[in-house]
Amino acid sequence: MSGMSKRVRIGLLTGAGVLVVVLTLVISLVLRDAARTAQSDFQDAAAYYQQEQVWLQIAITTGQEMIDEASPTQINDPSTLDTLNSQVEQAMTVTFEDLTMPSGTSAIKSRTATLKTAGHVLAGQVDSLTSAMNDVNASYLMWATDSLQAELNNANDMLIAYQGRVSDDLLSDLLDAINNAQDALDAMTTGQSDTYYGIEAIGELVAAEQAILSSAPVQCDNGVDLPKGVDPMVCQGMPASAITGLGLDEYGNHVFQLPSGNIGCDSTSTDWIECEAATQTWKLPKALIDACKASTDPEFAYSCAEGVVIGISDGTTQVIPHTDVMLWMSDKMENQKIAVLQYGQVANVGQIACLSATDGITCWDITTNHGFKMSKTKLLYW
Repeated sequence: MSGMSKRVRIGLLTGAGVLVVVLTLVISLVLRDAARTAQSDFQDAAAYYQQEQVWLQIAITTGQEMIDEASPTQINDPSTLDTLNSQVEQAMTVTFEDLTMPSGTSAIKSRTATLKTAGHVLAGQVDSLTSAMNDVNASYLMWATDSLQAELNNANDMLIAYQGRVSDDLLSDLLDAINNAQDALDAMTTGQSDTYYGIEAIGELVAAEQAILSSAPVQCDNGVDLPKGVDPMVCQGMPASAITGLGLDEYGNHVFQLPSGNIGCDSTSTDWIECEAATQTWKLPKALIDACKASTDPEFAYSCAEGVVIGISDGTTQVIPHTDVMLWMSDKMENQKIAVLQYGQVANVGQIACLSATDGITCWDITTNHGFKMSKTKLLYW
């Protein structure tokens, strides 16, 4: 072999060796970049997952606090609370992923894909919880708005009814409360305020109304004296805002209760109603018991003193004798769904009107103005 051929072969071999080294180096760099990319993607996926995990834990805590603090009687649609409770319970069963990076590019990529998918699942649960909480808040806002409007109607009626009958200072306080309440109602309906100011405004209205009610006795035009603390609307017939058909069943019976669930009423005709407190500290007045015994079959007269059911019949307040439970109490014992007469609202039961308030229920015959006011701690009748 000539020297030239040897030099060519040696050159080729040397070039091939260099090419192998270069290719090896390139492959090594490519693999190292792929590993770095996989690790970076994993870190991003882990950070995203961890962020959604934190948001989910915050949503669970917030949702549980909302459930604990909310009252089914103070929201327009109690089913929103059930939905939120279900969402919270479901979210609390989630098992969180391990965020430790595995070894090997292939394992890292696989784990990254898992974390991304799991992160999306957590984000979906956060969205569901947030939506459920928004529904509860919206339902609470609707209840507060309706309650504030009802109390405003009541306060405006009282402002008119008590002109010239109480001091100007008391009327001025009520007017201020009405104006503040109207501002709060406007802000709530336009989304500029939350329910806190609405509830606060209701409290101010009630305080101003109570101050007026406790300042002087009221006498209706027909000479019926109302005990102190009874709303003067009793003297004005059936309020225009009264609700007709509340709790009306297929048999023509009305059954409803106050938001507290402690006081309920039922009626089987348009000129008769009876109410009862599930728990109470007052006792039946002897005069009403005696009147009940005098007008009841002697065989059942004993039930006049045993019951705590007060009603209106024939235009007068009476003890209603019972040898069995009244319709409302029966439905309550059987956990039936019962219509609620919200605070500030009036039920129209034909000849009878009933006003719901935080200090009890007031029912009266609109033709005679006779009636009663019942709470857990007090019973008034006239």
